[in-house]
Formats: sequence, C-alpha cells, structure tokens
Amino acid sequence: MFGTQETTVDGVSYRSVWKRRIEPEVRDDVIKLWKANGLLPPGVSVADRLSELCVVAYEGQTLIGVSTVVLDMMRCVGVRAGFFRCSVSPTHRKRNVATELTVRSKVVLEAWSLINPDEAVMGLGVVVESPQLSSKSREPVWPRSGLTLVGYREEKQIRIAWFEHSTVEVAVRGRGRGVAPNTASGGEFEAETV
Repeated sequence: MFGTQETTVDGVSYRSVWKRRIEPEVRDDVIKLWKANGLLPPGVSVADRLSELCVVAYEGQTLIGVSTVVLDMMRCVGVRAGFFRCSVSPTHRKRNVATELTVRSKVVLEAWSLINPDEAVMGLGVVVESPQLSSKSREPVWPRSGLTLVGYREEKQIRIAWFEHSTVEVAVRGRGRGVAPNTASGGEFEAETV
C-alpha cells in the first residue's frame, strides 16, 4: 500500500489506485468522466492514461475527480519527479477537490517513492495550466500542497512539492573533474550529492 488507501474529506472519498489493478467499475467511471467532459486531448490513448492513474475522488457512487502521474525528469531542478495532472467534473469545481487530489497524490507518490528508491522520484511536479489558478500564481509556495514555484515553461509556472526524503545534485565549482564546463566563466563543475 502506498499511503492511506482511502480518505474522506468533506463528504468526498479519495482512493489510491497508483500502481494497483484498477477495478472495472472504477476504470469505466474514469473513462466516462474523461469522455463526458472532453478531458482527453486528441491522440491521447485511454489505455496509456489509465496506466497513469494515481487517486480517484468519489462523492457517494459518483466519480467527480481523478489524478494521473507520469514519472519524468524535472530538468529545471535536476531531479526525477511525478508530474501530476487532475481532472474534476465541472459541476464539482471550486470545492477544493483538485487541491485534495494534489495533497492525496503527493502522499501516495511519496510513500511509493520510499519503497522504490531505485526510481529516484524526489517530488510531485506540476506545470500549471488551469486559468482558475491565476489568482494563486503570485504565491511562491502553495501551503496546502507544498507546491513551490521553480520556473516557467512557455509562460506556464513549473512547481514542485518536495518529498521529505528528497536529495538533489548540486554543481560544485573548481573541483577539476567537471561534468560540464561553464564556458562563460571558464570554470568547471561536477555533480555532488548533498
């Protein structure tokens, strides 16, 4: 198990499905939510996206939100992260479901990362695309989720919520065995774990 399998907040049940066999009912509910709300971009494979499921949110018997995670390198900070996406039914937005999906996904992914150290996943990454979050964009840290601003890509914010066990590689100047010379200053850098 990765984190708490099921948690209920404000009448919404959040259930971890990360790296688990997904029950047919849940799979069908997820596909229905995505299709009914046009949440899958053209050309995206339903099977691929299903394999990325992390947390599902139910209100009673109705699926109202899902999160997916893709493991990849977060180049701006030099670590591997779980890139988070979420979809919430339009009728259930502005009820903190997306925030809770973020928090639950971080807990699940962090627990999974601890028991899978060879995966070297150090945080939950996000490329902020939702216009609903523009009012929060001036805050460098989002306290509830821990998402911290670390850069921009095509005018979209890049954020990471670091895991407690995270480590990063740092560049150390002048050690002589540089992995990437800095041509601007003539110095050399090497990676070192802290």
